[in-house]
Amino acid sequence: MIPIRIGVIGLPGAGKSTVFRLVAGEGAASEAPAAFGAVPVRTVKIPDPRVDWLATIHKSKKRVWGSLELLDLAWARAADAESSKEANERMTRMREVDAFLCVNRAFGDPAYPYPKPEPDPPRDAGELVGELFLADLAVVEGRLKKIKEQQKKARPDLEALAREEQLLRRLQPELEHGRSLRAVPLHRDEEVLLRGFRLLSLKPAVTVVNVGEGVTLPPDRRAAAALPGSTPLEVNAKLEAELLALPEADRAELAGAMGVGELRSPAVVPALLRALGLELFLTAGEPEARSWVMHAGSSAVEAAGEIHTDIAKSFIKAEVVPYDDLRALGSMKEARAHGKVRLEGKEYVMKDGDVVLFKHGS
Repeated sequence: MIPIRIGVIGLPGAGKSTVFRLVAGEGAASEAPAAFGAVPVRTVKIPDPRVDWLATIHKSKKRVWGSLELLDLAWARAADAESSKEANERMTRMREVDAFLCVNRAFGDPAYPYPKPEPDPPRDAGELVGELFLADLAVVEGRLKKIKEQQKKARPDLEALAREEQLLRRLQPELEHGRSLRAVPLHRDEEVLLRGFRLLSLKPAVTVVNVGEGVTLPPDRRAAAALPGSTPLEVNAKLEAELLALPEADRAELAGAMGVGELRSPAVVPALLRALGLELFLTAGEPEARSWVMHAGSSAVEAAGEIHTDIAKSFIKAEVVPYDDLRALGSMKEARAHGKVRLEGKEYVMKDGDVVLFKHGS
């Protein structure tokens, strides 16, 4: 099972590491800067009360939640990546993640220096997007140059190279003029081909607009502060991290005294799941109750592979009951009695909240 990796990115001074710790559930605890090459990584559990209920009715010994990996990535400018080994390695790490959690600063605080006269979220979002486009343009131009060299030789894949060249030449002017590749119509085979390039501007993203106390951006500026295709979430990261560091009994009292209503940071992980098109399926028994991450539209055999490749290889059937039906009836015995438990084959399309028992050979 390959973990889903989320890269936290942002311009220097945006509060990226604070958001990283906050989403990782570590509060405001200080952390020494990582040495180059040592990227801070945290496993972030996906809260799911369905696991708790399943553990109760099955008397499970363990409760295990699906998770994402969160990486605190150093920002790399496209121009620097071409001339600096360190910046190039940073860029490589950015390409390796599945999605971005972008942090954009919208607060002023002299205690936290900012390399610009003042934060301007739409301006800074434009700079971030511009750098992503430049980095992708370098990849496209580099590949076109290599294709040109390869086409000079007698090769069995000249037709495939010609199709690849045609696609990249369609994308090149879009990147040169700062237009999102998301608007370019692509065939299925072209989408598959592009995955291998790991283009930064095509990665799913969620944007955290890091606001100050009592600050709310007007809707137009809030929208302009986000990466393309990314819904912005306003979070006072400093305040919420300080609250998270307190004992739970004191947290609500202080939040009330400060006029803080519902915390906004818990919305980040669900937003990432939506951006990535991820859902959860559930398994339960006496050993453990557990949620598993899958891509929306996964087949039963693909979901089985998330647990173990051997289960997918020897898949026979999947015993499936929707969580809501199981919860309403109170037990697997009642769910079976009411005909809510189904036997499904390999091609069954899984739904979020399906409770599954995979039947497989030895």
